[in-house]
Amino acid sequence: MTESLEINGKILYPIREAEKLISYSRDYITRLARENKIIASHIGNQWFVDLESLNSYAESMLIEQSIRKKQLSAERKREHQLEAFGKRQQKNQSKRITSLNTRALAAASFVLMFGLLTGGATYQLISFSNYSLPQVANTSSSNQTITDFSSQSKEYNGYAPAVNEPQPLVEELVQEIRPLGDVRNGILLLPSANSTSSVSSLFSDRVIILELSDGRQAVVRIDSYGNMIGNILPFVTVPVENRR
Repeated sequence: MTESLEINGKILYPIREAEKLISYSRDYITRLARENKIIASHIGNQWFVDLESLNSYAESMLIEQSIRKKQLSAERKREHQLEAFGKRQQKNQSKRITSLNTRALAAASFVLMFGLLTGGATYQLISFSNYSLPQVANTSSSNQTITDFSSQSKEYNGYAPAVNEPQPLVEELVQEIRPLGDVRNGILLLPSANSTSSVSSLFSDRVIILELSDGRQAVVRIDSYGNMIGNILPFVTVPVENRR
């Protein structure tokens, strides 16, 4: 015969009867009764519980577990999305860095090739001028004129050969000073081979010289506070020998 008690209109059953109707252990039901999570009463040495309140508690736990699983699933999905987004961002950043390095290398190669070609052409022009003209009077660092050959012609017993006297040759070195902000790819510097000036003194802007990670040198403008402004531009220095 099943023992039961009626207290305040509630029929209470012993725990041993309650554990047969629900998949909870006797100790767990006893703990729920002591924590007042279910309707129960302790009479003598035995706990009596309300089966309806126990079933309601079990159903609420199932709903709570289902909600918790959904929350965990949503959080894991969000974590996976953030991780995938971070990987895409890192991949795009690596592509941009590779593209910038490639363009910088191409610009430096172009500047170097242009410098070599310009230096070779300048050397040939100077060599040709020195070979064709026996005497050159250097009036300044950027102008050269040919001396008059009439004084040499008079040395031959007053006889001057009928030759076509060469016209004065003037070679002018025109330097265009451009702000660094107008330069996009790179800079070619053609200082005098005998010059002892620093690289930064060759610019009209206030600049500092940097050394890139691949060993190349670059220049960047700075403001009055020493802060870098504008693009970092690689440069190539090709000393030009001034033959007189």
